[in-house]
Amino acid sequence: MRLAEDYLRLRSAYSGEKEGEPFQVTIDGLAEALYCTPRNARLILGKMTDAGLIRYAAGQGRGHRSELTFLADKQELVIREAQQYVRQGDVQGALLWVKEQVGEPEVKQRFMDWVTGYFGYRMETIGEGRVVETLRLPIYRPIVTLDPADAMYAFDTHMIRQIHVTLVELDKVTGKVIPGIALHWESSTDACCWTFYLRKGVTFHDGTELTADDVKYSLFRVQQESKNHSWLC
Repeated sequence: MRLAEDYLRLRSAYSGEKEGEPFQVTIDGLAEALYCTPRNARLILGKMTDAGLIRYAAGQGRGHRSELTFLADKQELVIREAQQYVRQGDVQGALLWVKEQVGEPEVKQRFMDWVTGYFGYRMETIGEGRVVETLRLPIYRPIVTLDPADAMYAFDTHMIRQIHVTLVELDKVTGKVIPGIALHWESSTDACCWTFYLRKGVTFHDGTELTADDVKYSLFRVQQESKNHSWLC
């Protein structure tokens, strides 16, 4: 990110120069544009050269000017860096980066079009016919935990509902308890003993089928005193 910022800073300082066309500069002028010392400017120029952003030929001898060529398209660089922000989970940072670096509305629109395609549901076939399903959601705040036994915040519980399933569910319209993983259930006359009958073919993400032992483990786990919701049991 920092290297892209430095490149755009140079482009701003030498706004009259076009990509692919060399022009003369001095190391002192470059250092001033980058807000650093000549020594650090040379280091930054070396990194930009290695990254393929510029072509730089230092002047040989006292009084000889150096030659600089911009190679990277400014708009493409801004979009590429914004995409990197998103892939790292920082959507807000990406939007702020685009807003700060360019004023052209078409750049923001191109980036938003990419974001629209990046998020959402996607199914891909990889390897030997293996199907991978991916659901990407933009997140604008940090997740504290995805452990149902510990979740305390509304955002965390909302995300948990997307990846975990319960034995039964509450129909908010009718106010009735309806089947979830449990197909049906029954209780003793004193309501102290409950028996849940699980659906067949319910699997975890790795294809392992859910068993009664898995449900038992989950319920016993919530009872641990270290868990925030141990009071429920």
